[in-house]
Amino acid sequence: MACLPKHRNSTMCSDEPPMILTQTCSHWRNVALIMPRLWAAIHIPIPGFRGGTSFTPEAQLEAAVERPFTGIKAFLSRSGSLPLRISTHFEPWDKMYAHSNALLDCIIPLAARWKDVDFVGPSRCLSQIRELQSESHGRT
Repeated sequence: MACLPKHRNSTMCSDEPPMILTQTCSHWRNVALIMPRLWAAIHIPIPGFRGGTSFTPEAQLEAAVERPFTGIKAFLSRSGSLPLRISTHFEPWDKMYAHSNALLDCIIPLAARWKDVDFVGPSRCLSQIRELQSESHGRT
């Protein structure tokens, strides 16, 4: 586990752990895929906008945001039943609202396993999180 980042959650980037471990050789891949601790922390970057213009054309942004959802689910499924550390930052622009909801749909079902979460974004993007907090306070 020494290969994992110390001061942040892992990303799904192919050139850093745990992803790079799955690309070294078939033996390392098999070992990495059955080690839940490698997959129990994730930072999910969301492409954003600045100053009303996008860094990428809209079609590229759509692909960049939608493509990872399958990967996010696979990444987190490898964590077994371990507690999860999840971080993500939502951008406040209207075009990101649908994407933030799609992302939350991936991770909300795992809320009972959240150990440490860092969600930053506009309140309307995080309304599902507030609902979870209300539900958990209403439990006995």
